[in-house]
Amino acid sequence: AGDALPPPAVFDAACAASEKKSAQAPATTLTLSFTAGALIGLGAMLMTAVGGSSPALASANPGLSAFLKGAIGLPAGLTMVILTGAELFTGNVFVMTSGLLKGAVDASALARSWALSYVGNFAGSVFMAWLAYTALTAAAPATTAAAVGIATAKA
Repeated sequence: AGDALPPPAVFDAACAASEKKSAQAPATTLTLSFTAGALIGLGAMLMTAVGGSSPALASANPGLSAFLKGAIGLPAGLTMVILTGAELFTGNVFVMTSGLLKGAVDASALARSWALSYVGNFAGSVFMAWLAYTALTAAAPATTAAAVGIATAKA
């Protein structure tokens, strides 16, 4: 089965990673988390630009349009996060909870890591939103409409 690990080995690897994360300097965790938030934001910008670039496709074939948006945005952002080793909050929750359950880290290390990861992800995503706004990346009417449509659907 190649390099795939069985579930107990995945859990053990996550526990080992939790010890490394708990020993990380706060600035490192914040930097990696900020980067992850920005990269996910970049993927969202890509999704909006691609999805909003063809209103004719969206009206003629909404399923294909939705598929293209979903196939490009989040996967691109997650791929960049994985390739750069950035710190996404969701992965941090998995790793640190595993470590807590095994006793590899304590609750204070978990809370600190979660807080730093969450704040960093939020700051990175807000930074990308600000950058997109100031750079007028959504200035095209179709892209603006796509962004508003996504926000409205999520509200």
